[in-house]
Amino acid sequence: MYDEALRPTGLKVTQLSLLAAIDRGVTGSISALADMLALERTTLTRNLRLLEDAGLIAPRAGGGRAVAHELTDAGREALARATPLWRKAQDAVETELGARAWLEARDALRALRRVARAQSTPPEPADMATARPAHEARAGNRRANAGSK
Repeated sequence: MYDEALRPTGLKVTQLSLLAAIDRGVTGSISALADMLALERTTLTRNLRLLEDAGLIAPRAGGGRAVAHELTDAGREALARATPLWRKAQDAVETELGARAWLEARDALRALRRVARAQSTPPEPADMATARPAHEARAGNRRANAGSK
């Protein structure tokens, strides 16, 4: 739906999100940007390359190893053209769902993103010492359930 709405701009919704994040100054490490946008690093890297090849973003000089980008004039123009098209598609989704259902869906997606982020964060060493492998946890649950019957 969103990609179809954005078709006249030549952008995908992922690329629009990336342009908007870069425009807001949300840049830094690839990992941090990928996490914020809920993208795999490879997907993010590929989209950064596509946007750079299209002349919509350019690397920004900065300190350290983090690669930051900034919008070019063409990138700002693309963002300005695409934003109203995205807004129209978003309004259609919200209207179709209704305000309450939209808010519930949005909140559920945010919660899912938090869970996914937590799952992708390596456990602390102290947590690893007390953690049981999944197969041990399932066996323990089966024994507990068998005893309550």
